[in-house]
Amino acid sequence: MNEPINKLQLGRFVKDAAYVALGLGVMGFQRSQVRRREFAKRIVEPRSDLVAQLENIRTELTRKVKDVDSRVEQVIEVLDGRLEKLEERLPLPTKSVVHEARKQAREVHEQLRNKIVKAA
Repeated sequence: MNEPINKLQLGRFVKDAAYVALGLGVMGFQRSQVRRREFAKRIVEPRSDLVAQLENIRTELTRKVKDVDSRVEQVIEVLDGRLEKLEERLPLPTKSVVHEARKQAREVHEQLRNKIVKAA
């Protein structure tokens, strides 16, 4: 039953085995590439969704900050007008103190506004 294998049969057997091994290696590599692409897709899609959500939040926050700034600016204008009328009726030493305080308040307001606009 055990027939001797000649060199030609042995060569074909080794050649076939090499082709099978090479084929399995290629199939394994292709499978790993498919899995890599699927994994990358699973990572990229949620990330792009997250980036879009963050951009929407940032846009909404910027809009709200501008809205609040506009309302605060209106209040400041009303208060500034009233303080100006009050300042006109004050005695000179007090008038200069109030004038300087209003000037510093405007400067602080502008600094805060610039920082908020840069942050938004």
